Amino acid sequence: APRPRHSRARRPPRSSTAMRGCHLPVASFVLSMVSAGRLRTASPYLYASDDAKPVAEYRGGPTQFLHHDQSEYRIVEFYNKTDAASARLRKPFIQTTRKLHEILDSVPRPTDVSAHAISCTLYPSLCEAENIVIVPTFRLYRPGSNIGVPIERMTTSAILEQMGVDFIIGDDFDDADTDAESSTTSLDDVADDEDL
Repeated sequence: APRPRHSRARRPPRSSTAMRGCHLPVASFVLSMVSAGRLRTASPYLYASDDAKPVAEYRGGPTQFLHHDQSEYRIVEFYNKTDAASARLRKPFIQTTRKLHEILDSVPRPTDVSAHAISCTLYPSLCEAENIVIVPTFRLYRPGSNIGVPIERMTTSAILEQMGVDFIIGDDFDDADTDAESSTTSLDDVADDEDL
């Protein structure tokens, strides 16, 4: 009588067996690091950190700062975080808004101004509603108006001029000349790479 062959159960390759038990400890380590604040995840926003103040990042919800019933000037940047021009203009936008606050707080009749940023990647419907086709786009919204006027140059003096605020520039006034129009990317170009 023929002898029955004993079949051995096949083992998976050694490396996959070793990795099976590794997933749980790695996942719990990463979660403990995140909860302890030692491991930071990348933010989908460009202005969501404390160093971006006074620029307020829009993170969903009401958009009162775009409505006509506001009593202050609003400067709004519509951007795409992965766009090089948007990233390059982040620092000048923050510095310009800080300088605007400094100047406008020191004039005899203070003028209120707020700065906001909207990600066209995360909130494409808002950008479409505002007819944004190129990023970054900077707009100035006057008190009582919901129509944004394009800001051509991201400089303190150019924005004050658009606001109609008269001021005298001292010797210590540092106004970085950044042309907002020359550093733009079409949303159509971005749409090829991402779903907007």
